[in-house]
Order: sequence, then C-alpha cells, then structure tokens
Amino acid sequence: NVLTKLRKKSNMFKTGELTTTELEASKILWILYDQNDITNKNNFKKVKNSLNLFYDKDNILRVKTRISSIETFSYDKKFPILLNKDSYIIKLIILNAHISIFHSGVTATLSFIRSKFWIIQGRQTVKMILKKCFICKFVNRKTLLVPKTPCLPDYRVKCNHSFEFVGVDFA
Repeated sequence: NVLTKLRKKSNMFKTGELTTTELEASKILWILYDQNDITNKNNFKKVKNSLNLFYDKDNILRVKTRISSIETFSYDKKFPILLNKDSYIIKLIILNAHISIFHSGVTATLSFIRSKFWIIQGRQTVKMILKKCFICKFVNRKTLLVPKTPCLPDYRVKCNHSFEFVGVDFA
C-alpha cells in the first residue's frame, strides 16, 4: 500500500488481512535491508571468510555452521541468517524471543534466536537489550537486607541464681 501510494495509484490499494506470502516478502525485504549495512563495511571479506558466509536463493546472507551436515535439523537451524547487531529489527527479534521463552535469560534467549538468526556479537547484544527488560528487573531485583541483630537486654545476660525472681499466682 505504501508503494501504491508513492506511485499515486489509489485504485490498487489492498484492504483486509495480510497473507503469508506478503509477510514472508516483507521479512525478506527487512533482512536484505539490514544485511546491506554488513556488506558495505570495510571488513566484510574478513567476516565472510571467518563465518563461512554464503548467499541463498533469496540473496540472503547465511552462516554455514558446524551442524550443517546433520540432516534432521531444519534449513534455518543449519544455516542461520546473518544480521547486524545495531539494527532495530534485531531489538525486536530479541524482545520477541525473550517473551516467547518466558524471560529465561541471556543464554536461553540467544539459543532460541540462533535457531534462525546469527547476530554479530550476539551475546553482548542480547545482554544489553535484556538489561532493559522491566519484567526481569522486577522479578530478579535484590531483596531487602536483614537488619542487624540488636544486643540482648541486661536481664537476659546478667547472672542470677535460680528462683531469685519468682512470681506466684494465687488463682
């Protein structure tokens, strides 16, 4: 709809719910936009060689992992999509994964994300974003400190003979 508005073709607007193909196409466009920053950097050749990068059929950069020879895993798990750590889409992916696994922490969130995406400096990025999670701050906050134990009163410490102080009840 944005493109048709830019092209000034108001009779081609689509209304209604989004289809799966439209969502997949938009996801691919966001990923390609994000990966454009990675490929334009000076050290891209070094990163490409160190991470075993390759382009798939949709021209998306993927990482060839050590589990790529195992047939039982999905294509996304064997060859995760490479994403830049500084993009806004990464923040959204990390927050979505963190909520999906019920605020489990940095390691679990990163493991969940790596089943589909590979983030450059992923652990640092996940840690930085999860530090701002309000629910995790609320649940994992520090408890109140136990107050210092006061000194015992004199009558508990003073040496008295047995039955020195006795009370009698006549009832």
